[in-house]
Amino acid sequence: MKKIIFLPDRNNKYFKLWKKYFKIGNGLITFAIENNGKLEDFFNSLKLFKIGFSWGGYESLIIPINQLKPQTKNSKNSFYWFRIHIGLESVNDMIEDLDQGLRNYEKK
Repeated sequence: MKKIIFLPDRNNKYFKLWKKYFKIGNGLITFAIENNGKLEDFFNSLKLFKIGFSWGGYESLIIPINQLKPQTKNSKNSFYWFRIHIGLESVNDMIEDLDQGLRNYEKK
């Protein structure tokens, strides 16, 4: 499987600050996958995660964030970045949905 990055990243310079103020995460997760496939293959495979901005609802949502903000000197163009909101679906179903999307993304 390709490299996936989940935040908080222990190597991030702000990790100690995050750890100081947060004990647990929440339903909003940022992750990245290597930029070497077709995003359409990933998105078209998802059944539970829908593309959307409405954090806080009951449904699981995903949005690519590379295009939403100006690129900074810290951004890595070799990755596609995403933000997902975890909804009320079964955890196992959500994991399987993302796994299926990633498997289809990795096909060459």
